[in-house]
Amino acid sequence: MKLWDKDVAHDEAASAFAAAGDAKLDERLLPYDCVASIAHAKGLNAAGIIDDNELSMLTDALVELREMALKGTFSLSPDDEDCHSAIERFLVERLGDTGRKIHTCRSRNDQVLCALRLCYIDELHHIVDSILDLIGALQDVADSRGDVSFAGHTHTRKAMPTTVRDWAQGYIGVLTDSVITIEGVLRLIRSNPLGTGAGYGLPIHTDRRLVADELGLPSIDVNGIYSQLSRAKHEKLMLSGLSSVMYDLNRLASDLILFSHPDLGYFVIDTSMTTGSSIMPQKTNPDALEVIRGYYSVILGNEMQVATVTHNLISGYHRDVQLTKGVVFSSLDTVSSSLAMMGRVVSTLAVSESACEASLSEEIFLTEKAYELVRQGVPFRTAYQRVANDYFSRKGK
Repeated sequence: MKLWDKDVAHDEAASAFAAAGDAKLDERLLPYDCVASIAHAKGLNAAGIIDDNELSMLTDALVELREMALKGTFSLSPDDEDCHSAIERFLVERLGDTGRKIHTCRSRNDQVLCALRLCYIDELHHIVDSILDLIGALQDVADSRGDVSFAGHTHTRKAMPTTVRDWAQGYIGVLTDSVITIEGVLRLIRSNPLGTGAGYGLPIHTDRRLVADELGLPSIDVNGIYSQLSRAKHEKLMLSGLSSVMYDLNRLASDLILFSHPDLGYFVIDTSMTTGSSIMPQKTNPDALEVIRGYYSVILGNEMQVATVTHNLISGYHRDVQLTKGVVFSSLDTVSSSLAMMGRVVSTLAVSESACEASLSEEIFLTEKAYELVRQGVPFRTAYQRVANDYFSRKGK
């Protein structure tokens, strides 16, 4: 069932090509589309387009469909172009003409925008919760082993002393930045687009604030063209936030891989978090961290894909934006699984006090030595040169 079907012949291959696998992706959206459709039905009822009995029938059917979708007992048929078509088909089969009224005062354009935003809100809240869990795991490391000192690095070389607490709190800080970034995106997308139609309004108006309240959205899109322009732009901003998260995880993974290297051994990754080699019996490889490290590049590429596939489009809806859906869903899944895995690694992380102590060699205290001279009145540059010359002359011997 295609919502745009009429008595005009069309090439099925062309229709299938344009759908581009959208039906499978839409199974993820269907529960959210049901929620949005219930709110929309309440708006139709308030506008006098459907009566109380019809509202009750539509609501009951949509609740049932949502539960079926969540349980995996409902799937889109080969004739369903998308979840919107599947919902209307289900309602018409169950309710006849009452089901045919559900698409009054909406277009698939505002319908999919609303379902996507509801989905994104759920997914982003889950990601924020996962970041906070990781922050908690890092704080546990800081609380339990925070006083342990080890060599901080610049240019992948020993630099100055630091502590496990300072190291952990550094990552807590940048992860908190990423939470703030994602919360900014959430503020943008927590707005109701239903009632804007295809971008140019509708002949019959519904109470859009009532619908927004039903959806738990604090605001409404006041301009339909804005609503359509927001498609892909909001996704790009969201992917920028997800890239920020993966950037933090990339740096954290790089630290853990290096600092757990047997030649350093400051940290010890639990063997349950490692894999082995098919030929070398001794290997315990940090594969999970390496995959997390690599996923940053994947998410960054996805961000660029969303940005480039939709640039040069004029205002209004274009089918090009459909190509962003799979990329966004994949990115959300990747970030979510990466956060969960990093949380497991950090929560089982051990600190080797002996290895950390062994890293505190003479050279990492030379800056402090120079400042001891500064405290005695020696100009800093003179103190710097004096300490450096002494160290390298002895090192040369």
